[in-house]
Amino acid sequence: MDNQQDIVNNILVKLFNQILFSEEQTLKERIGNDLSLKDIHIIEAIDLCSEQSTAGSVAKQLNITLGTLTIAINRLVVKGYVVRQRDSEDKRKVQLALTQKGIQVNQIHQNFHKQMVDKVLNNLNSEEQKILVNALEKISEIFSLKD
Repeated sequence: MDNQQDIVNNILVKLFNQILFSEEQTLKERIGNDLSLKDIHIIEAIDLCSEQSTAGSVAKQLNITLGTLTIAINRLVVKGYVVRQRDSEDKRKVQLALTQKGIQVNQIHQNFHKQMVDKVLNNLNSEEQKILVNALEKISEIFSLKD
């Protein structure tokens, strides 16, 4: 790698690890050890899919297999964060919904993200914020492209 590649690589790897570590630590302090970060992201995806919260739509949102999601959902149901409900119009479909406990965890997680973004934006002027948003949109596009 040339110098620019080394710099970008080091920044991306370090940033990813720092955000992940910070998120894990903050959520452990606020929620405890009952849930993994993957569990919390599944809870978030159920909320994001809201009225279309079938296992298939949540798995697609997270880019994981249906089997992987099913195992995680079983644990979340037992722990009281998620419930399964039969679709009233199509009994073959099972909707996923958050319990009050799941809603509270999701709110704590959303608050973490808001505080993280506020911390970043509050340290940048308006022009720097625009540049950051533009750069992050381009990076997101690059990672979302299928090879």
